[in-house]
Amino acid sequence: TNWEPWCIDLANSWRISTDINPGWNSMMHNFECGIGFGKWAQPGAWTDLDLMEIDIENFRIRDENDTVRIRQNQAHFGLWSIMSSPMLIGMNVTNLSKTVYD
Repeated sequence: TNWEPWCIDLANSWRISTDINPGWNSMMHNFECGIGFGKWAQPGAWTDLDLMEIDIENFRIRDENDTVRIRQNQAHFGLWSIMSSPMLIGMNVTNLSKTVYD
């Protein structure tokens, strides 16, 4: 579709992918859906890749030595930043592990 040029005039954000699930493949799918849409992002107008699934279910960090999941969470956060996606976490932040804050 050719919605991109007019979307920034009508909305502050727009979803460009399916609903995310807390898993690496789902996160990568949403990231890949956003490739090429960054040129439309600007202050007040954002390409929305969906909520970040930081530290829940398949991304849940077991302990401070769980380097795979720690790196997955860091990659998830970084990729959403690179794509200028809203940084919205889909969970109760009081339940985040200490490792996420560190």
